[in-house]
Amino acid sequence: MRSYHVLCSLSQEGGLDTLTISVIIPIYNEEAVLPFLLDQSRHWPVLEVIFVDGGSRDQSKNILEGQATTVTTNGPTYHFLLSEKGRGNQMNQGATFARGESLLFLHADSILPPDYFLDISNALKNTKNVGGAFQLKISSDSLLLKWIAMMANLRSSLFRLPYGDQGIFVRRELFQKMGGYLEVPIMEDVDFIRRLGREGKIVLLPHSITTSARRWNKNGIIFTSSLNIVLLLLYWVGVSPKRLVRWYH
Repeated sequence: MRSYHVLCSLSQEGGLDTLTISVIIPIYNEEAVLPFLLDQSRHWPVLEVIFVDGGSRDQSKNILEGQATTVTTNGPTYHFLLSEKGRGNQMNQGATFARGESLLFLHADSILPPDYFLDISNALKNTKNVGGAFQLKISSDSLLLKWIAMMANLRSSLFRLPYGDQGIFVRRELFQKMGGYLEVPIMEDVDFIRRLGREGKIVLLPHSITTSARRWNKNGIIFTSSLNIVLLLLYWVGVSPKRLVRWYH
């Protein structure tokens, strides 16, 4: 794995050192969502939250540094890392740094359900369960996006194939044994879940994680969803991620 640079670490006082979940959040130009994300994460009952910046060109780094100095309530330890761009690479760097027995990979524009910690803990008590993800909810009143979320949950339930925006969790020991994520420009989550499924049962938790509708709104709901389906089909038939990412962009 490539080397990384620790941007900042902040440990808060509290009795949370016995908890074993490390939350890993790859970021790139996320200045719009970071203040809210930092605010909600202060109350997460986890061991640590690890932000891995892939070279943001906006104010993400400044926000992380500035917000860190204002955290005063009990909560997790925060780590802010700098890394080369690439979600797979960034998540691997965060996992290398993590100390928790379980890893939760979270997108910066996602909101966790209230009972997420209990859900993950209960799921991993069963040794047959190797990891899993949440149900998907998209933050929008659009009926089309509600239908897309429903189809994503159906796909996840039938094929045990959740995507990264559903909050993938796994035991750290198994993650390391598997070699982590492939450091490819796209489809790193699909590849990882396929490999994870060979290790045991993937659990789809009962509560929903809420993700932003911004990527659908940016280029249109129908175009974005159609493109995602086409790219997934091409990936399944063997088209390389390097070629797929050119079409994606």
